[in-house]
Amino acid sequence: MQPPTGIDLTSAVSLRRLATSSTPGGEGLRGIDLDVLPGTFTVVAGGPGDGTDDVAQVLSGTLEPTSAERFRVFGVELMSVPAGQRAAWLERHVTLVDGPAPLLPYLTVAENLRLADRSGESAETVAALAGRGVLARVPALLTGHETWLVSLALALSSASDILVVRLPSDPRDTAWTGSLRRQVDLIGRTVILTGGAATCRMADAVIVLRAGRLAGDRPDAVPADHETLE
Repeated sequence: MQPPTGIDLTSAVSLRRLATSSTPGGEGLRGIDLDVLPGTFTVVAGGPGDGTDDVAQVLSGTLEPTSAERFRVFGVELMSVPAGQRAAWLERHVTLVDGPAPLLPYLTVAENLRLADRSGESAETVAALAGRGVLARVPALLTGHETWLVSLALALSSASDILVVRLPSDPRDTAWTGSLRRQVDLIGRTVILTGGAATCRMADAVIVLRAGRLAGDRPDAVPADHETLE
């Protein structure tokens, strides 16, 4: 079969009545709608079991939807292609930030970046989100939160078209959210963050899930002055 065609760069993600199976820890998605424009920052908020993890997994190709009237990424209707081809398409265009980046334990973060032939942009993004001091540390000396921020920074400086970010259950420090907003604006990457409300004030659009259903939305949530938010 030929690869998907008909790319539309005016829409990053468009879902209509997308559903997933229930799991022991959650209800599954029950026919949600979601539209994400390219280069924007969208938050899918909800608690454990509300379906935010399912959104992240469906968009990254690690969970098959049970049904959907529409499942489009850049205009390509993915429900009309075989599951394996759909997963390959999503892998090409979507990166899921869901754990620590693969760093060599005996090198500092900065040395890991140089070894991976990362540009200086990667180091600046790490510094912006996690603090410049993180660059001089080896992975064992990073907190769990700092490790997660390094993973997020590396994904932001990658070539992926869409980043799907699963927020840790306990983000503790939310000072990074203002920097994330500025980085999204700077690089023009499409970012979808799932799991929590810590970044809602920074988002271009917010949807709230409860028990797998859309419970509300708050479009145009971004403040007039991003720089005031730290």
